[in-house]
Amino acid sequence: MRSGNLLATIMVFGTGIALAVGIAALLQPPVAEAKSYGSREAVVELGRRLFMDHTVSRAGQFSCASCHEPEHGFSDPRKVSEDENGKTLRHSQTLIDLKDGTGFHWDGEFDYLHELLVARLAPVPEVMAQTRALVQRHFQVSQTRGDRPSEEQYQKKLRELTPPYYGPDVPSSGTPRPLPQPLVRRLESDGRYDEAFRAAYGSKEPTTERIVESMKAYMLSIQSTPNRHDQYLAGKPEALTASERRGLRLFEGKAACAKCHDSRSINGEKPTFTDYAFRNTGVSFQRAKVSYEKGWELDAGLGAQTFASVDIGRFKVPTLRDVAVRAPYMHDGEFETLEEVVDYYVKGGTNNGGLDRKIHAFELTKKERADLVAFLKSLTGTERAGLGKPTK
Repeated sequence: MRSGNLLATIMVFGTGIALAVGIAALLQPPVAEAKSYGSREAVVELGRRLFMDHTVSRAGQFSCASCHEPEHGFSDPRKVSEDENGKTLRHSQTLIDLKDGTGFHWDGEFDYLHELLVARLAPVPEVMAQTRALVQRHFQVSQTRGDRPSEEQYQKKLRELTPPYYGPDVPSSGTPRPLPQPLVRRLESDGRYDEAFRAAYGSKEPTTERIVESMKAYMLSIQSTPNRHDQYLAGKPEALTASERRGLRLFEGKAACAKCHDSRSINGEKPTFTDYAFRNTGVSFQRAKVSYEKGWELDAGLGAQTFASVDIGRFKVPTLRDVAVRAPYMHDGEFETLEEVVDYYVKGGTNNGGLDRKIHAFELTKKERADLVAFLKSLTGTERAGLGKPTK
């Protein structure tokens, strides 16, 4: 998905601990949801259909699934995706095992899933009101944390505020016929979803709240299926090969991957393989540009949202569940293979003033590298996620 304010000119950056949760942790907005009259299954199924439908977008050309392909771990095989505005600025992040309230997009542009969907689909006045509220909230959270956000950058962003993304409210010239606007009117005139809305909400009216709530319900239902590591934790040591078991020991030991990609099963729940934090692993600094006049010019990540130098270069830690089907990797799609990812961390990332303290160089033999990659591949289930089963 596209993120606003991607490139930032940064003169200074500092150190600090990574956020354990999204920047919404301190200030939580009220959540307006549509009242469901039907079963949860009906709401999820409606959301699934809307997610897959290319007409459910600003210009009726790209569905959510266009950039988050179900068969590709709800990510994109392309380095960057394409929407109504052309190529997106970052690699498409997986939607598997979402946890609401931990920040969305690589840079935490949105704190809650419904905010992302509102920005995508709601009428522009509603989007603009939300955008302003998010900018103000992020600045306030940064102040509350004592991170000394830049007042100058904050005021500049407020002055230049525009809808965060996604193209015009009218179709491009290549579209054969005009589409009714806004989206709710388009769906209302289409009529294909009448029975689905009625089953979920008691009437066929496609309101923005119903569209957002049902799509949110579906996206939260996209749960990874059991993998061989899960079977191993359940008491079946033969579920992992000898190489994969050695890779697990490296993952939790010398390689220290588990410090950010939690491999523990807590209260019988499947391991998340993420700590939901925003961390600086140096990836953004690999292609950073520097000049006398501008200082550092790079993708600031979370720092562009919080206006705090301590957050520059921090991006959300993704889950590793189903990781084998989600290449390329990192927020910029820099690495094509898991082997390249392992090699990057073996050398200790890319050094910079804010590099996360958990990132450090270590040594692996060729056999150990193969074992670690073998274990990472064992984290992918044999069944595709996102078939519409509702969450509890």
